[in-house]
Amino acid sequence: MYVNGQKITGATKIYHNDRIIFGTNSIFVLKDHEKENESPNKDKIKVSEIDWEFAQTELVDTMNKEKKIKLEEMSKEREKEVEEKIKNIQEQYEKEKNQKEEFLSKQKQEFEKKVKELEEKMKKESENQKLDQERKQAEQEWKEQFSKYEAERLQKERERERM
Repeated sequence: MYVNGQKITGATKIYHNDRIIFGTNSIFVLKDHEKENESPNKDKIKVSEIDWEFAQTELVDTMNKEKKIKLEEMSKEREKEVEEKIKNIQEQYEKEKNQKEEFLSKQKQEFEKKVKELEEKMKKESENQKLDQERKQAEQEWKEQFSKYEAERLQKERERERM
């Protein structure tokens, strides 16, 4: 039920020349000449303008306004939903990004630690190789010196035997 194109949801006071619509085809115009001057719409609409087509147009305009308002509300709700989803996705992205950065940072620290350990190990091995080379060189020099002394001793012994 509609009065003057507005949907009725409760008790409504009606006045002279108000249009009352039941369904889509039944339209009534209230004629109360005794209270004609009390109507809030008395100066807005001329009596000659009120007919079935006028009431239908008024109803369609109201329904279109209601639909427009509903569509705007639905659009706002959808915008809020989309914004909320975007916000959730951004939060999830930041969370995952931070987790990955933390993971990569830990991995980097572990790799740096391993590299340091390997460098120390290589340094020790290098020092050991150097010491080993020095030892071998010293042994070689010692053997050469020993051979030289042994050769000199043998030569002196031969010289003594000859004498």
